[in-house]
Amino acid sequence: MAKCKESAGVLYPHPCTRESTRTCGRCSKAICDLHSRQTGAGGVVCIACFRASTPVSTGGDDAFLLAAAVFSDYDTGTAVRRRLNQAMLASDGDLEAFETEFDGT
Repeated sequence: MAKCKESAGVLYPHPCTRESTRTCGRCSKAICDLHSRQTGAGGVVCIACFRASTPVSTGGDDAFLLAAAVFSDYDTGTAVRRRLNQAMLASDGDLEAFETEFDGT
């Protein structure tokens, strides 16, 4: 199976290295069990789609929503995801080069 395509994290988004086991019901992205969430309708969505459809205040104990609920100025991934994508393109798949290019801040 393919790798999980979610770039999510508790403190900052980063590429997932797990194998995908599911597909997001909204965006059709391949996701692993860690990055999948059940919807009220019984479907499965990725963290990005879950964040978009779930108010931050109702995130409960979900670690992927907790920081945004506690810190009002928390970046839920938009700015970091842009830098992450730039670093991934610059590293051309080389993990060591990627870690050098992307500091997560």
